[in-house]
Amino acid sequence: ATEGSTSLTVTVSDKPTNLSLKSLGTGLDHVHLSWTGSSPRYEVFYSLSGSDDIQSLVNTTDTTYSVTSGLTQGQTYEFFVVSYGNDGTPVLPSVNSNIEIQPLVCNFIATSTSNNITLTWITTYSITSYNAMLQCRRLCDVSADNGTSVEKNSSSSPLVFSDVNP
Repeated sequence: ATEGSTSLTVTVSDKPTNLSLKSLGTGLDHVHLSWTGSSPRYEVFYSLSGSDDIQSLVNTTDTTYSVTSGLTQGQTYEFFVVSYGNDGTPVLPSVNSNIEIQPLVCNFIATSTSNNITLTWITTYSITSYNAMLQCRRLCDVSADNGTSVEKNSSSSPLVFSDVNP
């Protein structure tokens, strides 16, 4: 008989931790996820809060992912991340984290009086600057060099485009 030895290497991936969700500053249905982990692969899942309908979003090797479609403003979503070992075996998922998708600006209203266009809105976020652009579909005088668009900044509502001649 021959004496020998056999070795087996087992790699145990850690479960994702520190799952963080951040609504991207686009005012749309975009969310950025980030987490900590050292696994070779992750899968991101989501569902409407309280729903059993869990959807897979992406398989990735990164520890960040940005959701840029498929979510609806005014809804609360629950996200979690599953890590996979080298052999493709899933490890326990991260702790669930939820986020409500809210618009950055609500009740946006544009009113026109005489030669002015006034934009008003409400926000619940601490936004320090708003940028609005007025573009004409035809040649008009909006006190701009090119005669077709003008951009304005404001620190709060309302924002007024004045001297807009038809």
